[in-house]
Amino acid sequence: MASESENIVEELFEVEVLLDQELLNLLKSFELSDQGIEQFLTNGYDIASLRIIEREEVEALLPPPFLADRTKSIDGLNKWRLSQGLQPVSQPLKENSQNNTSLHQNISTSRTSLGARPRTEWTAQNLICRSRKGNQILEKFKASNILSKKDRIFITHLIVDEFTDEFGKLTREELIRRSAELSALFPTTDQHIWYQPAFYRDASGKKIKLGRVAKGCLYDRNNNYLSGGAKTTKNLPGPSEQRTNSNLQLDVTITEDAVIAYQEITTEGYQLVKLDFQQKFPEKVDLLFSRFVDFRSRAQAVFANEVSPQGKPLCEFLLHDDLTEDSRDCITATLIFYSWRGVVMRLPNGTKWKPSLQEVCDSSIIFMKSLTDYETELARLNKQNTKRGVPDYPVIVVVGEDVKGANQFIVCFNDIAYKAETFLKAVDITFKIYKAYGIAFPLEATGPWQFIATYFYDFDLPEDRYKAKTLTLISMLRNHLPST
Repeated sequence: MASESENIVEELFEVEVLLDQELLNLLKSFELSDQGIEQFLTNGYDIASLRIIEREEVEALLPPPFLADRTKSIDGLNKWRLSQGLQPVSQPLKENSQNNTSLHQNISTSRTSLGARPRTEWTAQNLICRSRKGNQILEKFKASNILSKKDRIFITHLIVDEFTDEFGKLTREELIRRSAELSALFPTTDQHIWYQPAFYRDASGKKIKLGRVAKGCLYDRNNNYLSGGAKTTKNLPGPSEQRTNSNLQLDVTITEDAVIAYQEITTEGYQLVKLDFQQKFPEKVDLLFSRFVDFRSRAQAVFANEVSPQGKPLCEFLLHDDLTEDSRDCITATLIFYSWRGVVMRLPNGTKWKPSLQEVCDSSIIFMKSLTDYETELARLNKQNTKRGVPDYPVIVVVGEDVKGANQFIVCFNDIAYKAETFLKAVDITFKIYKAYGIAFPLEATGPWQFIATYFYDFDLPEDRYKAKTLTLISMLRNHLPST
């Protein structure tokens, strides 16, 4: 995939864990292939864990057809660890041929620490305690009460892969038990995140339906992992794919590992979205950035009369001279959502709903004072969407003491998150996710997003109940002379 020549670099952001550039440089110095580097990154290794990794783990991490990468990584780790005054992963490669038999026997012995036990004893607790990295994650969680996205992926792979290699796929009942065990070990992560069956039976034996299909990261991994290290993933959406269903969602749960791996290897996670958008709409790539400054000047006057009373305080903030560019952009964009009053709509579950202005805004932009609220806020939105029978949408997370002090901007969608350098970049990422993958705008915020699509990106307006309001607002803005 061709890389872009621009200097803007976006980072994958997983709660509070950013890409470790030192780790990436070290792995590249081993002359590994991109696929080999991917194996280390997606399994949660960092510099600290490479100091203690054992050869057994490297061999499990790089099975055939990655034998060349396995050799390079062991050789590279040996040299690097010796330079750090540490013990090597193994004896130098020249001596390995003399020790292959005994080494293989030692590895086989260590890997059967649970092998003699019955299937029922391969619990989450036992599997985690068997793994050095798993123990580190558990201890870190006990100290911080935070399980990062990166660590959750590692735990998921550990629980499913080790079990599958020994016994085959987990059954529905085993997935339920593993999810309950993991929820007890990591209580800040709800059980349904690990696994939620399609139904359950109440005390009377009545079948209670929870969804059309089961879901959760254990379920996805159990379906997609092939014993021996091979994984099955669907291809990422290509430029020739046409999305005809307006409600079709990006299948992130299946391609999550591939997307994260691509983002971490390139250090430009957003480029994947940008390239897919550029393939479909090459003439619209940079329109938002070229138009927003002029829009901001016009909007300051027009929105003062158009926004609801709840949005008036934001209009007053725009009069402050001490606002940063990001804060000014953030306030101005938020006012777009406060310009659309909620209308009564029928949800997919058949109920009627009139969203409040706060709900309209929260569907796309949420504010929090610190990242300690990150998991809680996203879980709250997920529960609301599940209750209403609507999917999760891309959300812009704005972090700061208040809107005037906004200093971090993250786009989150289906457990994949991007850290944006500016608020405007976060808006651009979010919009391009919608358009690149044919995802419908949120029901409660269709009007504001259609305005953004038309005013900034020159997309045609559909014939719906939002068209008249959108055209009126666009006309008012374009006929108003920008302030000087």
